[in-house]
This record gives sequence, structure tokens and C-alpha cells, in this order.
Amino acid sequence: KRQPDNVTGVQTCALPIYYLVDALSWRPAGNLIAGIKRGEERVEVVFFERNGLRHGEFPLRLTQKQLMSWGSAICLSWNADSTVLAVSFKDRIQLWTMGNYHYYLKQTICFEEPTDLACGVRWHPEKPLLLTCSQTMQLKILQYRFHVSRSRIMPSADIGAVAVIDGCKFTSTHSGVYVYIDQYKLC
Repeated sequence: KRQPDNVTGVQTCALPIYYLVDALSWRPAGNLIAGIKRGEERVEVVFFERNGLRHGEFPLRLTQKQLMSWGSAICLSWNADSTVLAVSFKDRIQLWTMGNYHYYLKQTICFEEPTDLACGVRWHPEKPLLLTCSQTMQLKILQYRFHVSRSRIMPSADIGAVAVIDGCKFTSTHSGVYVYIDQYKLC
């Protein structure tokens, strides 16, 4: 449904999103709002542009049992430079980053006992990878940094391997070994 803005004349097109719950977080970069969509069989983090259009999503990878227990209370929080999204549950916090339009689960921070509310999460406003998380009688202050590990292989033997961690998965891509197809020879 198109709705023209009387002031700027910009048109937006918005469709209803069903099962959207109250967990929302505005990305500090200003281009996205993250929200939680709780369906019958899965929970997703959904993104909206400033004009209200939906702009992607990713599943939280919870089973039905997890959804009913510690996944029943969820809060969202972006860090100061918009590179990490913290998703807090009753007894744990998941840290997600994005690369190549895919969201990667980088770490899960667990607490001993679940509570009725989601764990408290606060990012430092000036140090983007400094995280404070709390639950009833526990406080954790965590400092992170992005790090790229490189191999020391001779250039002739280097296959250009790139690896990434996504939750329990370790994915490796060998970008130095590829098939090159000359488009002119196909004609």
C-alpha cells in the first residue's frame, strides 16, 4: 500500500508483519530497526528500513523446547558502531555480526540460572566492543576485538583459504583455487 508523505513527497510501501513482538532496537548507524518476529515454529530477527520496508531477517536457530523455556523472553541491543547485535534471552546472550548479507553467531554468553526477564545488556557508548551484561546476582564486563588470523604460507603454496565461525559451524572457502571460464571461448 503506497502512502505519500505530505511534507517530502517520498512514497513508502508497507506490508503488515504478523507476529512481531515488542523487542525493537534502532541501529546506531541509523539505517535499520531490528525486531523480533515470533512464529509458530521459529523466531526470527527481522530488519526494517527507516521508511518501514522490510529489509531482511535471520532465524535464531531455537528448537521448540528452547523457544518455550529460555527463548520466551528476548531483547535486542546494537553496539555503538553498529557491527554487533546482542540478542538476550532469560539465561544467555548471543552476539551476532554481519558479513556478505549473512548474520553469523559469534558467541553465546551463558548465565547459571534463568530468570523471568531477559538478561540485561549495555554497550559502552564510546568503546564499541565493550559489553556489560547482567542477571540477578551476576555481572560480566567483556571487552572484544575483531581479529583476522593469517597463515604464513609461501605464495606459491597459498590456496587463499578463508574461514568463518557461525555458531557451531566452521566454514572454509578456498578462494585461491577456482575455475576460470573465458567468456570469449564460449561463443
